[in-house]
Amino acid sequence: MELPERDGEEERILHSLDESECMREGDTIYCREGGKIETYPLEEGRGSISETSVVGFILGVLGVLLLPLPFIGISSAILAIVFSGVGIYQSRGGIRRGFAIALSGFILGVIGIVAFVVLMARILALGGSRLY
Repeated sequence: MELPERDGEEERILHSLDESECMREGDTIYCREGGKIETYPLEEGRGSISETSVVGFILGVLGVLLLPLPFIGISSAILAIVFSGVGIYQSRGGIRRGFAIALSGFILGVIGIVAFVVLMARILALGGSRLY
């Protein structure tokens, strides 16, 4: 929807947005597509923490805590990286929050995978006779 007349504030926002970009200012989200600028009032649920960021963080914690259970631990760590990556992508546009928690989940997922590889290498080096 093209705005018929623009005041100084709308013109400033239009020039500050790159092509196909959104930004949040106060209780309004401004999105630019081509020469058009669309405004969206911030509704309940928008601007909140991304659910995928939270899921990624929880899976990252589980991936580290459940490391002794090989298939559950490594699966949780891999899923943590996937969900946290989506959460990071969602939070970069400024519409959703949760970048820090998504990044924490991503890091925990990586730690879980590295710890799993180290644990498996240790098991193989001991010939599988002792796990710890």
